[in-house]
Amino acid sequence: PISTLPTPSIGGDADVFDDFVVDSEILKDVDSEGRCVITDHEKFVLFNLYCPAITVDPLESPEKYEMRIQFKRTFLNMLTHRSKSLLKGGRHVIICGDLNCSTANPLDSAWSEQDKSHLKMPKRDDESETSTKSHRSSPDSTSTYSQSTRWLLSMLNELEFTDTFRHFNPTLKKYSCWSMKTSARKNNYGCRIDYFLTSPTENFTKKHVLASNVLDKVEGSDHAPIELLLSIPFG
Repeated sequence: PISTLPTPSIGGDADVFDDFVVDSEILKDVDSEGRCVITDHEKFVLFNLYCPAITVDPLESPEKYEMRIQFKRTFLNMLTHRSKSLLKGGRHVIICGDLNCSTANPLDSAWSEQDKSHLKMPKRDDESETSTKSHRSSPDSTSTYSQSTRWLLSMLNELEFTDTFRHFNPTLKKYSCWSMKTSARKNNYGCRIDYFLTSPTENFTKKHVLASNVLDKVEGSDHAPIELLLSIPFG
């Protein structure tokens, strides 16, 4: 196994990958689904994501289920390390897209601990959590969360990224995704799993982010568009 990236890339500082030893073929496999596009915009680096969701039934296909779990774990770890590399270099980083998980804030999902229909569902690794703890919970309180939620909380708490929508709308309940199978959008029974996360570098959010919103009235998909308004001088 090796710990080096297969090709030179944005945020590929080798030092931050020393504790992340993965076979090069696995790295190529993670990249093969095209779930992460990284672009350098001079003033910031943008990660445009479609994070994996575990859709395999663990009882019907346990081997395939474990493969997808490992795939997702590697994907999220790579994202963390690439972010650390850029932060180490003093770069501003924006992470956006469908992260396929929630912060565990009750404002971010329609279901609650009192929702019996949700509680009866078997817990899968990638489920959005229903805890009433805020996204600033201590690391010890996240032990029962899915790996996706734990990853997101680590980005917010340990790497100190900002969930821009919640930053500007601390008490607002808006969802970005609804089940198409149950026509859940009609009753607004959804969750917020699409984000703009901004890095703490040089207080980027306070200096350059003017607004962040979920356009939940725009239809045409099971997801709503999200927007981030920036004020950054170029040139």
